Amino acid sequence: MANPITAQYVIQNGPGAVQAHNTQATFVNTVGVGNTIIAFATLSDAAGIHADVIINDNKANNYQLSAEQNTNPSGGAATLYAGLSNNSPGGTTNVICQFTIGGDVEDFQACLIIDVGNANGTSLVGFSGNTQNGLASGSNNINSGPIVVVTANLPCIMYSLALNTSGSVETDQPTPVSPLVNIAACWNFGSGGNLAAFASQTITTAGTYTARWNQQGSAAADIAVVSVIVQGIPSSNTPLIIGRINANGTFMTLGMIEIASVKANAISSGVWYANSFIETSSIGATARIDSSNNIYAAQFNEQGSIQ
Repeated sequence: MANPITAQYVIQNGPGAVQAHNTQATFVNTVGVGNTIIAFATLSDAAGIHADVIINDNKANNYQLSAEQNTNPSGGAATLYAGLSNNSPGGTTNVICQFTIGGDVEDFQACLIIDVGNANGTSLVGFSGNTQNGLASGSNNINSGPIVVVTANLPCIMYSLALNTSGSVETDQPTPVSPLVNIAACWNFGSGGNLAAFASQTITTAGTYTARWNQQGSAAADIAVVSVIVQGIPSSNTPLIIGRINANGTFMTLGMIEIASVKANAISSGVWYANSFIETSSIGATARIDSSNNIYAAQFNEQGSIQ
């Protein structure tokens, strides 16, 4: 078992009020082979909601997008979305958040990219997102919506990003509610501070999880939040191989030191013999010799039978 970890992240503020086709960021370090990449991105939608957002990179990774969140068009008017790509081939990776329509442009774009290590090759557990317009200042009053985690998904990590789309100063930035742990503030558009923050939570038990945040701004605000849960490398129930029977019927340790010999009928009858070919114990029904003649570790009882 290996808990997924945040290997690295990059925050990229976009061109501010300048109209552009994309915002992009490059990881400082090379991405590990098999890692998962998560991207969060935002843009203005004051001129209308963009239905053509897409994420891609220079490694031809396929990004699955979350449900897009769009705040009040008469207020903050912004879009927040996320995407995830599994099983990266690794190497220097540049992630681009853009539009599928070539001529589509927008201002106030920004992105955050996260490199997740120890991730399962099919790591996505689920996305959730929520928009809360005109939300008053308060504690524990922002939530991203539920994501169900079952035992087979464990261990996991949840990443959540909350954005105050109508904020103007640093103190308008949402703050995470424990057990979410703040990682960093992000996305300063020159208005006086970062208007978003992202956080994570390690998950080791099955259940339903919702990222929760505080709306700490001094005035009612339009809030968008998106969360994603990814699976780490699960625990393995594969028994430990302690040796192997070679073609000559000799039981070897994995270091190929002969420690015992077996009669020709050992595999089929399950009878174990020492070097002197004197029977010392019988292999119980739950002991296993596989098709490759691997012998798996098991617990001996008082009589020497493998259980």
